[in-house]
Amino acid sequence: MDQFKDVKPEHFDFVILGTGLAETAVSCVLSKNKTYKILHIDRNTSYGSEFATLQYKQLETYFDPDAVPIPDFLDKNREFNIDLTPKLLLQDSRMKDFLLENKIEDLVIFGSIKGSYIFSNKLHSIPTSEIEAFKSPVISYREKFKVAKFFWNIRNHFNDSNTKTEGNMMDEFKKFGLGKTSIDFIGHAIALNLNDDYLDNPPKETYNRIVQYISSIVSYENSKSPYIYPIYGLSELCQSFSRKSAVNGTLFMLKADIKKCDGNKIYLIDPNGEKHCYVGGKIIADPRYYSDSVITKEIIRCIMIIRKGSLESRNIIFLKSHLNRKNDIFCVVLGHEECACPDGLEIGIVSTLKETDDPHKELNVVLSNFDVVKYYLEIRLIHENSDKEKVIFTQNVDESPLMDNIYDDIESILSKLQTDFDGQPLKQ
Repeated sequence: MDQFKDVKPEHFDFVILGTGLAETAVSCVLSKNKTYKILHIDRNTSYGSEFATLQYKQLETYFDPDAVPIPDFLDKNREFNIDLTPKLLLQDSRMKDFLLENKIEDLVIFGSIKGSYIFSNKLHSIPTSEIEAFKSPVISYREKFKVAKFFWNIRNHFNDSNTKTEGNMMDEFKKFGLGKTSIDFIGHAIALNLNDDYLDNPPKETYNRIVQYISSIVSYENSKSPYIYPIYGLSELCQSFSRKSAVNGTLFMLKADIKKCDGNKIYLIDPNGEKHCYVGGKIIADPRYYSDSVITKEIIRCIMIIRKGSLESRNIIFLKSHLNRKNDIFCVVLGHEECACPDGLEIGIVSTLKETDDPHKELNVVLSNFDVVKYYLEIRLIHENSDKEKVIFTQNVDESPLMDNIYDDIESILSKLQTDFDGQPLKQ
């Protein structure tokens, strides 16, 4: 680039682009080896990328710079901590173990999500025991004993990891004589599959997800939900990883005006107006920083400011089978106890795959079930890119309500670096 022709390149062992959860977690792990020279860059003014947490005024500006804020909310601006994406942490998960290994709990306070629900014709609490399952109207009386038999089989799977199954998951459901309603309940509300592709996969995958869900519930005494959540929002996780990385010597630059990413060379203008060319031995990047990334999905994201009802914090799965959709709609509702908003209000965060040209209409069923003061809707594009010789790409945040795939991404990146990087072995 001509405007950078007189700029002397600066070399780093690692240059990281983006401050989402995967990028900051990898940065933290790499920084433990203090011989590495690491630069971490973000084009935004705050940490988090899609895991960003915004105050009310920031939220209005994010969606519409010309919007007129609601005066009462503006007066309580600092009481709002609104996440852009709904991502929950299972109590029994590899991601939670990873957070503990890196002592993130020293910097972040977690609270439990109080309730877990599915929406079919109306809102139903997801049973947390066999007794509750028998009482639940979600499953018909004729199906209850078949479902009980299915879950007794899950006990065998839990007690003996060598339990063998044959065929795919649909074959397994048929073996127990389960109908569509029971299959949707088990496969989506408990196993937390995003669509029905899992039915063609080996049963062991779904069984493991069910066991993880149940184990997460019993981790909390008297819990009605398997989920925990960072108080003050998801960006607390990204900021905590970044703090630990910075303490170990990583250099951070926010509000970078990135002009071009060319292989392992990054051309940018810093907040002071100075030009730089950074060269990384390895680049770890959100694919949106590279112009040759490909859009693979469109996700509807919606933030709702809601008048508080009688329920506490909760996760709701709007089942696709009752909405004539191909994909479920996920909604996380947070309140004053989670420091998401002032008392008397709640914040609803919605995510699903876009299926039509009218995303507002797709979310009507969700919006109509809340006392919505105002909502903000956007279409988020999921970008992907193939790893290059010296560039490893993270995965964009998808529509799933869980952090499990974020952990898989972190693990995959660290594994690639372990085998590809020519310097010293990674210290984890």
